[in-house]
Amino acid sequence: MPPLIDPRYLSDEADLDAWVEILTAANLLVAQEPLRSLVTGVTAPHPADLGLGDAYPEYDAMSPLDFYQLPKARLARYWKATVQHFGMTLYHPVGTCKMGPPSD
Repeated sequence: MPPLIDPRYLSDEADLDAWVEILTAANLLVAQEPLRSLVTGVTAPHPADLGLGDAYPEYDAMSPLDFYQLPKARLARYWKATVQHFGMTLYHPVGTCKMGPPSD
């Protein structure tokens, strides 16, 4: 039986808080010109799909870029739910290679 490895990703509230900061900053940047006029679409999970029910009634009446400009305190729950739903690690396989002379 393989060992059970539980890295406890996102189990510390500070990790989620860091992601709120990152996503808030990234979306503030994208919402400013000249980037905003270059954005042709934003993929945004609906709050209900994240288990947030009707916590964000304004979502359906706004573009995602405008929704993301709501105050950070208002969006923190949305961003945390988004990260918890979609966050994952990536399997990054590596290998070995021979280094040195062939006689090694």
